Amino acid sequence: MGYDVITDALNNQLTFKLLLILLFLKILAFSLSLGSGGSGGTIVPSLFTGAMLGGAFWTIANLFFPGIVAEQGAYAMVGMGAVFAGTARAPLTAILILFEITRDYNMILPLMFACVLSNVMSNALYPESIFTEGLRRRGFKIRKGREVDIMSSMLVKDAMITYVQTVSEEKSVETLTALMQVSRHVGFPVLDSKGKLSGIVTLSDLRSKVKSGDVDKKK
Repeated sequence: MGYDVITDALNNQLTFKLLLILLFLKILAFSLSLGSGGSGGTIVPSLFTGAMLGGAFWTIANLFFPGIVAEQGAYAMVGMGAVFAGTARAPLTAILILFEITRDYNMILPLMFACVLSNVMSNALYPESIFTEGLRRRGFKIRKGREVDIMSSMLVKDAMITYVQTVSEEKSVETLTALMQVSRHVGFPVLDSKGKLSGIVTLSDLRSKVKSGDVDKKK
């Protein structure tokens, strides 16, 4: 899963070269897993990538600003939250996950800033998250956690009913009542003696007949 490597990055136990190698290898492995149709998880690979990226960034920052930057673990932690927030488009979730993992609230402001900035930049570069991208490729357009237009993703033949239950004009209200009790429909086309449509009878029509006691009459 990579938890031990993430811990090493937080504890400043990985070299700059190793951080870069693990970063690119994880991205490659994650891409191959998802691209082949498999499921390699999302949270841990994002946290792993963020830890490697944050640790590598600390090395560069410490090279140019020695003695000013914080510890490598702080950069790795912020990188974890930023990458997950940009990948899943869930900055609040990323912040809470990092708090649960590290139990460290000293990095709250940099972490919140990085997660929000990552989410904004990710949305500007590409509208889909790693979760909604798979749905988009199947024809479902998801925005802000809900369907934008579900009718545009359905075919008429998939929604229409090919077998229609009908009733005859000669049937009584009592017969219609029994039919509605065993059917999931609340309305039926009414056919005349020649099999042609003469009207529609619904549940509200039935209720008016039952109230007046005309259950034996024809519709």
